Amino acid sequence: MFREMRRKKQALSVEDTIKVLSKGTSGVLALSGDDSYPYAVPMSYVYCDSKVFFHCAQTGHKIDAIKNNHKASFCVIDEDTIVPEEYTTYFRSVIAFGKIRVLEEPTEKRKALEVLAAKYSPDQVQGREEEIEGSLQRVCVLELCIEHMSGKEAIELVKKDFRKTYDAIPEQFDKWRSRYCNELFHDVIEYAKIDESKSVLEIGPGTGQATEPFLKTGCDYMAIELGENFVDFTKNKFNSYDNFNVVHGDFETYDFGNKKFDLIYSAATIQWIPEKIAFPKVYNLLKSGGTLAMFMTRTDEKTPNGELYNQILRVYDKYFHVETKYTCKLKYDNVVNYGFIDYNYYAVIDDIP
Repeated sequence: MFREMRRKKQALSVEDTIKVLSKGTSGVLALSGDDSYPYAVPMSYVYCDSKVFFHCAQTGHKIDAIKNNHKASFCVIDEDTIVPEEYTTYFRSVIAFGKIRVLEEPTEKRKALEVLAAKYSPDQVQGREEEIEGSLQRVCVLELCIEHMSGKEAIELVKKDFRKTYDAIPEQFDKWRSRYCNELFHDVIEYAKIDESKSVLEIGPGTGQATEPFLKTGCDYMAIELGENFVDFTKNKFNSYDNFNVVHGDFETYDFGNKKFDLIYSAATIQWIPEKIAFPKVYNLLKSGGTLAMFMTRTDEKTPNGELYNQILRVYDKYFHVETKYTCKLKYDNVVNYGFIDYNYYAVIDDIP
């Protein structure tokens, strides 16, 4: 009866589809309107128990359309990000199909209004009860009983999900992720002259492999982390530091307001962000004379046992096939194209016995 999604790689899970519906505050209700023309109208709503509830006037185009044909669809768009350099937007959306009806029975009507009011005015318990009582007779309440729904996200957002791969296993990631040497932290802190008077931003701390040395300077430390589990983990890990502050968000789209930093650093994170987004945004967030530090661990699996290394590569070639290629490109030395000066690059590879 309902079509299957053609681009299955971009399909949202049922859980994520419900999350989009639950999070959203407005969408477009599509009905069969006058003279069989489609009639699509924006509506605020609430999702609850496989149903979508709306409130509206008791007369009008949509009420007439529902009386003539009770089949409807409802579309919600989430995470709509404009990408100027690609002349497009990245967004996630959900479409729900079902039958819609006007609630007539007072108990049903009141329950739906209570759910709507609780979503939009959660702190005004007394006020919303009075509002419901006063509007119960004059407002119309609609119920869309969902028979089928599907969610889809832009392929670019599918690729972005790779950035949250390790967020599902924060404890294991913290245990096994490579650490950085103390000399690296010393050099960055000395170069940027970081102390308790300075402000520092870390992009994507993960579970904090490169966090504590900066906290120990007493600086005004802030981190932005995409993974919600990583955020919870680091809050617990560094709760003894009064200067620790982490926010859950995407660096690419997060609004820092008027906040400026003396040092912005990335420990194996910034390479996940297109340089056309990363470098200009970092530059604008830095104070005059501020520092951007980017570092990562480098490993050499080939030198100790070249034969084993080549055998492993052959296994990868045979069994591992990338469905979505990693297309993000970032070269550290391109920072000079975005206003940065005094660029220094260090490559340190320890001898492997």
